[in-house]
Amino acid sequence: MKCSTCSSGYYLKATGDCAACGNSVSYSCSLGYYKSGSKCLGNGTSDTQTCSPCYVCPNGQYVQNNCSDSANTMCATCSSTCLDGEYVQTACSASADMVCTPCTEPSNCATTNSTCSPTTGKWMCSTCDPAFFVNNNGGCTACTSPPNCDATDYSTCSASTPEKKCTSCKTGFFVNDEGRCSACSVVECSSGSYYVPCTSHANAACAVCDIVECYPGSYYVPCTPHANANCTECTRSPNCLLSDTSTCTSATSVMECLSCMPGYFLNSVGECSDIPEVCPDGCVCNSYPGVCNSCQEGYFLSGTVCQSMFSFLSFLFFSFLFSFLFFSFL
Repeated sequence: MKCSTCSSGYYLKATGDCAACGNSVSYSCSLGYYKSGSKCLGNGTSDTQTCSPCYVCPNGQYVQNNCSDSANTMCATCSSTCLDGEYVQTACSASADMVCTPCTEPSNCATTNSTCSPTTGKWMCSTCDPAFFVNNNGGCTACTSPPNCDATDYSTCSASTPEKKCTSCKTGFFVNDEGRCSACSVVECSSGSYYVPCTSHANAACAVCDIVECYPGSYYVPCTPHANANCTECTRSPNCLLSDTSTCTSATSVMECLSCMPGYFLNSVGECSDIPEVCPDGCVCNSYPGVCNSCQEGYFLSGTVCQSMFSFLSFLFFSFLFSFLFFSFL
């Protein structure tokens, strides 16, 4: 006997028999859909298997379990912050939660603050080591040196001006107003001016000749396009005690001598020579050979000759004795 209706949980087959819901022929859903279940009519007339679209996680959520033929998508809420000392290495996406990674110490950093850079994953630097500056990401970048520079000042280096200021340039260059090295200029000076050579801190230039007055014992050297006017000191003749400053001219840089040191004599050209052999006994020869201006100890000057005090006294004694004896016999 065939059934006309089936009990709840059963459906009526075409044969007139009752079968349990969900026991129909197996099936599968298309990609992007999942089996959402059977629909067994209350009067048990059919068993319909249904496929539903997979759920798409909204913003702020990510897929924890993917949609499959037998199960819908499972979503989870994205994490919002990392732990202290961590930074967001990868932001939350539709397929995965955000990834947090511990912050690392930056290189060439003197002091750091409590902020971790989201772009580098390093603690942000407050001050850097010498010759480095804090860049826009909170890290430290090496200052650059200007070309042709010998010495630099890195204290002026910053993110806006990463190049160090030059304090000294190589030969042939000078420090300009921008703290960089410029090539020295080639300068030709006219009459009335002289050439000032290029130095590490100033370009070559022409300067107005100075007006100078020379002191006794020096002579005037006029200004030329290559050198300023100056006074050059004349040298004394060797072993000279007193020089004649009036003989100091541009023609000669050695002054004539007026008197020599003890043990030397003045020759005809105003120079001091060694003691000559003809220097008389007791004489200090500081003049022409054989002419005494002063005497050694125990001598006295008689005209231009030094006499021994002993010989003079002896001469007086014997002269007196001779006179006495002579008059005694008369």
